[in-house]
Amino acid sequence: MPKIYKGIKTIALHPSCKVEELLEQYDMTFLDLVRKENIQMFKMRRFMKGLIGVDSEIAYLLSRKLNTSINLWFNLQRKYKKDLIKAKEENKNGKK
Repeated sequence: MPKIYKGIKTIALHPSCKVEELLEQYDMTFLDLVRKENIQMFKMRRFMKGLIGVDSEIAYLLSRKLNTSINLWFNLQRKYKKDLIKAKEENKNGKK
């Protein structure tokens, strides 16, 4: 899964793009996010690279550390999947 996938009209943004935005806003680093947590760093790195999506463990960590709701992360994941399908279809069909 690419982090950002561009269709003709649609852009699909992986939820990790929002994480990067919030980390910058809160002046935090990736290590601040995962430090003292029971989540595998390998798993979070794969998420931040856009290689895996949000699951309950990731959503819980992000909601606690970034002061958001768990549903935000599931909604961003759902939107990403929907937009990714739409963008791929646009590119495949050449829709304008």
